[in-house]
Amino acid sequence: MQHPLTTDQQDEFARKGVLSLPGFFPMADISIMRDRLREDLEARYRPRRQHPGSWPTASPSQFQKLRRSGAFAALASPKLFALADALIGPGLWAAPEHWGAPLVTFPSLTPVLPRPPWHLDIGGQELLSPLSTLRIFTFLEPVGAHGGGTLYVAGSHHHALACERFHGTPVRSAQVRDWLKQDPWFARLLATPTGSLRSLIGAEAQVGAHTVTLGEMTGQPGDLIIMHPALLHAPNHNACDRPRMMLTDSIRRRNTPLVGPAGLEMSVNYTAKLMRYDHLISALPARLPAIP
Repeated sequence: MQHPLTTDQQDEFARKGVLSLPGFFPMADISIMRDRLREDLEARYRPRRQHPGSWPTASPSQFQKLRRSGAFAALASPKLFALADALIGPGLWAAPEHWGAPLVTFPSLTPVLPRPPWHLDIGGQELLSPLSTLRIFTFLEPVGAHGGGTLYVAGSHHHALACERFHGTPVRSAQVRDWLKQDPWFARLLATPTGSLRSLIGAEAQVGAHTVTLGEMTGQPGDLIIMHPALLHAPNHNACDRPRMMLTDSIRRRNTPLVGPAGLEMSVNYTAKLMRYDHLISALPARLPAIP
């Protein structure tokens, strides 16, 4: 069977841990899913599209009922299944019970969180190699620069894999962050306030044997972004004039445990809890070698 990714795309995903695939989903499917999400938001939050003053400042959450209704079932396409077969293995992955978790961020003048809650979508129970989970993101509306698209550090998954090899067992998100903090570039990034990150988008550095780059997810409706679960990433501030509307999900290797609330990017309330937990974990003494 022919691989759904070109050789160059395979190499880019292996090197960066993230890959954009423009126009992956048909616009007819995207329009249906976008309308279902809009209807839900209008019923619960009553935002008026042309009146930003009516928009909520926090990221909307509690989409379980909408997901269970099958609103985003169009994500489950043969094209996506072929991608999962190629990257995880035929018959080796499990589809989500209910497809699609909305990522909605309304614009705000100032960031809701003072610092991004940087994390990895790993739970300390699953090995990262071979690929344990394929993280997927798609756009229901255009998302441009500084429009709230998820922040990520391309290439950072290599350091998570090195951390796992050093420990010889599965690692938690907090352990990997402590590992990364040994490097001055990562230490500065993790300490940077949300409001100061905009100027750093596109900044890259050589950390050990790997190039890492700070990026943000941007794209057009129907574009797909695939991501390694061990890529360092965080919610972003939406400084534009329109809501960020995306969907995300996880295709997991069979018997891989769920991470967080369905293993997805988290609400502000959940990330606040995660930050408190990770602060406690990070305070524990640790002896770590230099980043290779």
